[in-house]
Order: sequence, then structure tokens, then C-alpha cells
Amino acid sequence: MFTAYFDEAGGDDLGYMFVAGYVARVEAWERFEVDWKLFLAKFDVPYLHMKEFSQSKKCYAKWRDNEPQRARFLGMAAEIINAHAKRAFVSMISCELFEKADQIYALRERFKSPYVLTGRACIGLANNWARNPKTQSLDIEYVFEDGGPDKGGLVSSVEALPPYLPAPAFKPGRDEKPSTNWPEGRKGLVQLQAADYLAYEARKVAFNIVNGRPRIARKSLQALTSVPLERSTWDSPRLLRLCEGAKFERRPAA
Repeated sequence: MFTAYFDEAGGDDLGYMFVAGYVARVEAWERFEVDWKLFLAKFDVPYLHMKEFSQSKKCYAKWRDNEPQRARFLGMAAEIINAHAKRAFVSMISCELFEKADQIYALRERFKSPYVLTGRACIGLANNWARNPKTQSLDIEYVFEDGGPDKGGLVSSVEALPPYLPAPAFKPGRDEKPSTNWPEGRKGLVQLQAADYLAYEARKVAFNIVNGRPRIARKSLQALTSVPLERSTWDSPRLLRLCEGAKFERRPAA
């Protein structure tokens, strides 16, 4: 039995959407959880959240000018991920290209947002990887960070067109305090923090490219590459092939 954990990064502010994550056997994720919690305790932080870390906010404010400590923190996180994850998946799309394709074909009627398309693509990548070649059976669960921008759209997308895929579950990546919706609070899944790390670092590479900075991956992303990576990149020709091949309705000419 495998479980895949995914998180998203990017959006309209960057112009690109990323969904990324890892898959491993359930027992490997159980060992990961133990190691990850010991790692967090060692650095005296309650969780890994890359946006807060990059901006030295909240529990990371104490390391604002301590680059050696920050590097050690990310380096150890990468080591734990490399030791337990079996495969990595990243899907990306330009928000502009998505909008242009939707102006030609009824793309949003099947995939309501760039997040939905890239999320489904990651499920598809993991699905193909985990399928037993002898029985064609699937023993895999898909878990997405609960804060995603379009959970309903992602759920409906798995049956938007063949091959139909298993529906994802949504869980928080960090412990949540009691609230109206969750009177007893919610336990966060630390496995989703690994997905957050990968998604953020993939986003950072795109940010550098968009802003004319060197294209070489940051050291923190390079540290993760010992986990075999499968990618799904949506350029304009691929988007149009999808719409044409699935016979999406063509919109009237303006």
C-alpha cells in the first residue's frame, strides 16, 4: 500500500501553478514521521512551512540572519525526505496559457483552474507509477494539503475524462487548534510538509526564470533530487492536444 502526499505553490502572483509531492509505502511514511518529528524537535520548531521559513516569519524569525543554521535545517529536511520517499512528482502550468486555451475550448468546464489540472496530472503520474503491471490493480491513496485553492474542482476532475482516477483526500499539514468546524482540532500530517518543501522549491526555480535570474536550481532543491522525479509540464501544444483529443467544446469566435 502506497500513499502520495501533494501540496501546491505559485498562482496568479507568479503566473505559474505547481503541484508537487512524494509517494512511498505506508510503512516508509511511518518511519518518516518519527524521523521528521525528531528533526523538528532538534531545531525547536513545530513544523516546516517554506513560505514562513523563506521570509523568516513566526517560529523562523530567530534565524533571520543565521544562514548556517537555515542551511542545516533545510539540509537535514532533504536528507530525511531522500531516505524515505520513493518517487517525486511535479506538475506545472502557466496561468496565462491556461486562460488562452480556455478562450478557445471549454477547458474550465472540465478543469476549473490551473490547480485542478496540475493536481490531476500529479495523481495521474502517481497512478501510472504505482499500477501493478501484472494485475493492473492500484494500492495507493492520494492526500492533498487541505488549504488548496479548489478542492471541489480537483475532486470532480478525476472523472472529467478517461482514464478515471481515484478521488483525493484533503488533510492539514500542521496541527490545527479547535474551531467551529473542528471542535477537537485537527492533527496535521507531517508528510505534507515534505510536499510543501518540494512545491516551494520548484516555484522558486520558476520565479528565478521569470525574473531573469540564473536558471540553476537552488541548493535546497538540488538536495532533493536523489529521489527520482517525474514531471508533467503543460505547454500550449499539449493543452490544445488535450482539448482536441478529449473533444472539448470549441468556444464561439469572438
